[in-house]
Amino acid sequence: MADHSLFIFVRVQGATPEAVGNALRDSTDKIMDIYSIMGEWDLLVRIEHPDLNTIQKVVTESIRAHANVAQTYTILGYQLYGSKWPGFDFPDSK
Repeated sequence: MADHSLFIFVRVQGATPEAVGNALRDSTDKIMDIYSIMGEWDLLVRIEHPDLNTIQKVVTESIRAHANVAQTYTILGYQLYGSKWPGFDFPDSK
């Protein structure tokens, strides 16, 4: 089974997005990317894993449990349609 991608928007409170991002990065090896973003949310976190129970634990126990995470909004991605980055391999492109 392919990995599921979870995208978690994070609102930070009482700390800088950089401090929270660094703490989240060090909290688990399941987090693939953390982006500082502008707008309503402070961070965008990407998790990939084939097991939804595992990624649910990452969201609840690593991200939402952080003292400086005020709010999260999670989106599940289940299909990749395209990429503009060279060298990115598509599972069904052959």
